[in-house]
Amino acid sequence: MNAQREGYVDVLVIGAGVAGATAALSAARAGCGSGGGRVMLVERSAWPREKVCGCCLGGRGVAALGGVGIERTRLLEMGYVLESAEVRCGARSAVLPLAGRAGGGVVVGRKELDGLLVARAVEAGVEFVPSCSARLAPQRGINGWLVSLRTPMGERSVRAGVVIVADGLSGRSLDAVAGMGVCVASSARMGVGATARWGCVRDRTGRDALPVGRVVLCAGRGGYVGLVRLRDGCVDIAGALDPGVVKVGGGPVGVVEGMLRGAGLCVDGAMPEKFGGTALLTRRRSCIALPGLLVVGDSAGYVEPFTGEGMTWAACGGEMAGVLAMRESAEGAAGLWSGWHAEHVRARQGLCRAVSAGLRVPGLAGVVAWAVGRSPAVRGFAERVALWVSGPGFGRGAHVATGTQGGLA
Repeated sequence: MNAQREGYVDVLVIGAGVAGATAALSAARAGCGSGGGRVMLVERSAWPREKVCGCCLGGRGVAALGGVGIERTRLLEMGYVLESAEVRCGARSAVLPLAGRAGGGVVVGRKELDGLLVARAVEAGVEFVPSCSARLAPQRGINGWLVSLRTPMGERSVRAGVVIVADGLSGRSLDAVAGMGVCVASSARMGVGATARWGCVRDRTGRDALPVGRVVLCAGRGGYVGLVRLRDGCVDIAGALDPGVVKVGGGPVGVVEGMLRGAGLCVDGAMPEKFGGTALLTRRRSCIALPGLLVVGDSAGYVEPFTGEGMTWAACGGEMAGVLAMRESAEGAAGLWSGWHAEHVRARQGLCRAVSAGLRVPGLAGVVAWAVGRSPAVRGFAERVALWVSGPGFGRGAHVATGTQGGLA
């Protein structure tokens, strides 16, 4: 890596969400920040910030964060073990265990998780710049990528040996770079989210339908909504809704309320007055790597997850990208990242895409829920699928032939 000099950074990470903050921390731990190199993490929003998110992190994500020094015990101080998922469709429902035998996921507030990751990155020597938007030059120069940074204090440029782009669904940092376009699926839904101060969430029998450690997904015409209780007692609400349904329904509040009612749930408290929203969800970027440029997390492509896969892929990808940025050549990192992403992320996204398609047909979702509840064979298959997508895995050291120890657990 190049020695530190004015206007140059060895690794520039754009976006301080789970993917970006994990990548910055991973790069710092892989050698930057202590040996004279420089890692910079920029975030376009003011900090801290709220984020529309399901607040569930799968077992793979927990293992990846462990690889950058975020202990599972620390995550559980901020949340709970993610023990099960329940899919509800009308009067039918099915509950699947998610913990697994070798450690499972966690429920953790997104604001708390992002804050922890950024704080650990700063402790490791990363320079963090909030309220800072970034734009890459159209092409990479001899000494790296020229990146324009704009803050409320003005505009400046830095040159980066490697840029890791993790600016999310609506990021614009790659607009000028040829061949990095995004294709949004014609059937893509919008993400919505809010936090509710609800007491008990009851089902038709009056029992508590939202125990600690369970994510409940309510499928209906026009989308689905997930509920999970956070450490502070509030309920995180996150969903994927058809834009047309939201428009006809007068906004997400009424649509979400109708879906909960259709799933037989009654909440002890008022609906949030306002929901946050995202860009259309399901998308794919045509290229996720160039020499000295790695695209990570939601910015690389997204499907509608159902038990915390979005945060899981972000954490795993961030850990991998940070290691590659520090320990491989610009050209080598690009090739290794493309191969790793195709094998470990896109394969699982394909399964999530199939599940999402099934949830778009409430009748089919209801039949599947009925079958899972009554057939041990179907239930066993569904449990294996859930654990394969978000449970422990990846196998440290088996993902790329880098010869490093910074793999995914």
